Amino acid sequence: TLRQTVNAASKSDSPDAIRAAIQSIISTGRAAAAQAIALDPKDPANYLAFGDFMRTIVPLKVDGSFEAAKTAYEKAIAEAPHYPKPYLNMAELYLANDDITTARSFTDRALVEKSNYTDVYFLLAQIEISQGNTPGAIKKLEDANWAGTAKAMECTLILTEGDSAKGLAMNGITSAG
Repeated sequence: TLRQTVNAASKSDSPDAIRAAIQSIISTGRAAAAQAIALDPKDPANYLAFGDFMRTIVPLKVDGSFEAAKTAYEKAIAEAPHYPKPYLNMAELYLANDDITTARSFTDRALVEKSNYTDVYFLLAQIEISQGNTPGAIKKLEDANWAGTAKAMECTLILTEGDSAKGLAMNGITSAG
C-alpha cells in the first residue's frame, strides 16, 4: 500500500527515497487503471477505481491528481449517468479540496439518483460537523436512519440549495399542514 511503501522509504531518512517510492506507486496505479480501462472502456467501475486511486493522493499535492480523479469520475458519470456512486465520489473529491459548495451539489445529484443513499447522508453529516452545525449533522443522520426502511415511503425528499432555502421549504410544509 501507499502508506507501507512511504513508511519503508522514510526509514532511509532520504526525501528522494520517499519521492521515488511515491512516484513508483503512482506510475503502477496509473498503468493498472489504464489497462483496466483499455480492457473495458464502457465499465464505469474502471473509471471509479482510477478516480478513487487518484483521490487518495490528492492530499499529497501530487500535480494533476485532482484533475485526473475528476476526469475519471466524469467518465464514470458519462457511462452510467443514473448510477449514484460517481456523484458521491465527486462530492468526496471536492470536499477533500475544501470546495463544500460543489461537494454539496454532487451529494444532491447522488440523492436524485438514489434518495435512500445512506453514504450520502453520512457525508452530508460530516460536512455539517465541519461547519460547526451539530444540529444539522444530527438531522442528516436521522435522514440516513430512515433511508431504506419500511418508513422511507413516509419521507419526502425535498432538494434545496442552502439552509435558507431549506428553511423556507420546511416552513411551507409546516404551514400547509
